Amino acid sequence: LTHLYNSSDTTDATFLVEGEKFKVHKCVLEATCPTLFDLVKNQPAEVATPLPGVEKEIFNVLLKSMYCVDTHELQKVSASDSELVEINEAEMETVKSILSHANKFGLVKLKLLAESILAYDIIDSESAAELLLFADSHSCALLKEEAMNYIDFQAQAVIKSSGWSKLNQSSSLLTELFEFMHGYCKEQCNKVNEGYEGWSVVTLLKKLEEYNLELDGSREQLISRCKEVP
Repeated sequence: LTHLYNSSDTTDATFLVEGEKFKVHKCVLEATCPTLFDLVKNQPAEVATPLPGVEKEIFNVLLKSMYCVDTHELQKVSASDSELVEINEAEMETVKSILSHANKFGLVKLKLLAESILAYDIIDSESAAELLLFADSHSCALLKEEAMNYIDFQAQAVIKSSGWSKLNQSSSLLTELFEFMHGYCKEQCNKVNEGYEGWSVVTLLKKLEEYNLELDGSREQLISRCKEVP
């Protein structure tokens, strides 16, 4: 697939993103992104299918993911083993945009990669409340759990952030957060012997991956799929 990404000789479909043409292979789209494949499967190669609302830099990241090419745009904002990278707001918004588009087009692995970067490399007291809202609206179970954990340990700092006022407008999410912080969810998570409800999101994802099951969705959806495992 990496070889195909660097070769335009055999492409048979074209997307138009912000005035730039991206030539792709229908066979790759069919295997990795059925949503995009459906847009071009009946189109000849010379017809450029427009993708409004998508930035060309973000679309290039999506293509790299589909062709199994390293997504350096994400790697450069992820902390490596040897060097911690300071993340600025623009880079956080880029990762969020990549996640949103990966979610829209069904690129689960790319979505999970972006989600893990937000959860482990980017989240701080200023962004935690905003990322909790973002995670809840995009069914990001891992990010949502990590955001709640962060707010639990850094509550005083997070309350002073600009995102906290936005979080205050979501009564249901605020109730869920307060229950988590006051131990209700923690007690459930400690009852490992009582079933999947007690597992962390990371553990649930590992279980689903072991059985090659769908990894995308809310915590409740992940638990439901785990219960289907024989």
